[in-house]
Amino acid sequence: MSSNFNSMNKKRVVSTLFLYLLIFSLGCDFESPQKWETPSWYLPLTLPLINKVYSFEGLVDDSMMVADSISDVIQIVFSDSLPANGLPDSIFNINMAATEIEIPDLELGTGEPIDIPPIPDGTISESIEIQGLGIEGLDCFPVSLLSELDLSFPDFSGAIPLDIEAGNELVEVRNVVIVQGNWETTVGNNLPFKVNVDFSITNGGEVLYTTGTSLHDIVPYEPAKNASEEITTTSPEIIDLRDSLVFLAAFSIVEDQQPPDNCPDPMDPTLYYCEPIPPVFYTENTCGGSELCDPAQCIVQSEGATLPGWEINPDSTQSLNISFGYEFIKIGSVVAHLAEINKQIIMGKKIPGFEGVSIKSAKIAKATDEYPNKLYLDITNDFFAPFILQFDFINFYLEVGNEWEYLSEKITIAPYDSIDSDKPNGQVDFTKYVMAQNKPDTPDIASLDSMAFNVIVQI
Repeated sequence: MSSNFNSMNKKRVVSTLFLYLLIFSLGCDFESPQKWETPSWYLPLTLPLINKVYSFEGLVDDSMMVADSISDVIQIVFSDSLPANGLPDSIFNINMAATEIEIPDLELGTGEPIDIPPIPDGTISESIEIQGLGIEGLDCFPVSLLSELDLSFPDFSGAIPLDIEAGNELVEVRNVVIVQGNWETTVGNNLPFKVNVDFSITNGGEVLYTTGTSLHDIVPYEPAKNASEEITTTSPEIIDLRDSLVFLAAFSIVEDQQPPDNCPDPMDPTLYYCEPIPPVFYTENTCGGSELCDPAQCIVQSEGATLPGWEINPDSTQSLNISFGYEFIKIGSVVAHLAEINKQIIMGKKIPGFEGVSIKSAKIAKATDEYPNKLYLDITNDFFAPFILQFDFINFYLEVGNEWEYLSEKITIAPYDSIDSDKPNGQVDFTKYVMAQNKPDTPDIASLDSMAFNVIVQI
């Protein structure tokens, strides 16, 4: 039975296979190609469709989307912070105190007291010899001979320079007032007749000292005659240091002299003779020293005439000796000329800033304790003249009317006075000024990287 079953199955398989082969043969009928066609594919695409209406209320979210019920506008709110990419406020806090503005040395004097050196004392002496008197061999000089002599006395003159420096370029000491000192002149007469001496000292055309008649009628061969004058507070001397002390001594013969002595008249001398051998006469009291005449026997034959005159000192030279001196002990005051000083310097100061950022113009803020926006000045004037200091802040502008004007501050300090930085007179306020390279309304104004200052000093 099993063999029959197997036989039946085999037959069914064969039959089925045959059927499949028959179907395949029918579906795969081969034909030769006639024309090439590009292959194409069609893919199905399925799209979901939703048919639904949403209102504004449905779209609005409490955190991001907010609806305006009046204008039907939806506002989207992003609750986030932008990164800090702007300029920090610190760039505009310019601390100029960290870079102090130092005014350079204006070279105005030494800063030391002005010393007036004393005028050195002086003494000048001169001996003036007179030639051609024709008195050789005479023991006495009759004044009648003066009219026969052609005597000329040279003047004695000169100048004493007063080269005195005050030691300060700001001051020229022109005059000094001497309140203690003296003048003194001494003349010795070694001529056989009286003389007059007129001595004077001038300065700048003004007579400081003159002897007047004190040195008139100077007797021959007597001790030197002196003339002096005291300088006091009630009778001071004003001396111009720009000029010299000019001295002049003029000499003259005293007219109508009345000498105490009697001189023999050379035209009518006394005659002598020797008794043993008259009538030989001699003018010497030795009768000529003749060997034939004993000097003891030489007697006067006739008295000669006499003339008024002066006995001659054989041991002295025929000269006038003069000396004068002065002593300036105390200076009461001076007359000084102040040199005209007007110095100007232009200086600048770089503005501390923020790298990569330039400033076209900036308005100075109101003063605070940290940033007072002021220039502080401490100046002491120890000079005897007013001190004027002018600051021109060329880059600080303020609109006055329709014009921009830069800040200019003039400060006057009285002699021996001062200004202090803790007081208004020692402060320059920059508040409300605009910093700019040029006037702020200048088109295409340049950037400002430094501040310019013009400093003017006047005395």
